Amino acid sequence: MVIVDGETCHHLESILEVGLRQYHRNGATIPESVTAFARDVTAIAGHYRLTVSGPDGVSGVNGVNHRPESTPRRKLDSQEVASLAGISANGVREAVRTGRLIGKKCGRGLQFDSRDVNRWLEESGR
Repeated sequence: MVIVDGETCHHLESILEVGLRQYHRNGATIPESVTAFARDVTAIAGHYRLTVSGPDGVSGVNGVNHRPESTPRRKLDSQEVASLAGISANGVREAVRTGRLIGKKCGRGLQFDSRDVNRWLEESGR
């Protein structure tokens, strides 16, 4: 048994998605226990995102301030992240591929939560 909070599930969700996609792409069979874990993480992450306070301080589920956020949630694309970091879009994709930056596949591109990008920029000293 593993106990993981909602915020951790929010981050794990993207990591699992990328890892499972690579695993599948390599032709490996994904065990049902891993698939079930990924579904549970996605459900918890979704609930967490609904309950976290938005920029107006009102929660998505029950109107209670869960915790204040320093940065409003905003979605960025690869080019916006590249501009902020002073690197190419390929550099951003490489950071996602290696797990240093959390990005979510959206259509043919990637989408990033501004808080994850800010955290990555701080950690990488940019």
